[in-house]
Amino acid sequence: MIISGIVIVTHPDKLEDVGARIDKIPWVDVHFSDAAGRMVVVIEADDVEESMDRLNQLKALPHVIMAELSEYYTEDDESTPEWPDGQKPIRIADRRS
Repeated sequence: MIISGIVIVTHPDKLEDVGARIDKIPWVDVHFSDAAGRMVVVIEADDVEESMDRLNQLKALPHVIMAELSEYYTEDDESTPEWPDGQKPIRIADRRS
């Protein structure tokens, strides 16, 4: 399973509309929004392909100016992609320590 934090930006006067559309999507949870039109959501997916597909679905919603991956977490299983020489990407949280 992959859990991803996504930052979404919309025009402030479209925030309610975008939020209502996102609330209807079962694999998205809204964790933050503000009057400037910014939202932070979390999506769950079974693998990388599904995660990217879901991100692209968010990007395609009406009035979404930007939707980008902020952070992610993966469980170690067969769906986790192999990285060259056994390396793994550095998560933002890892750089703060």
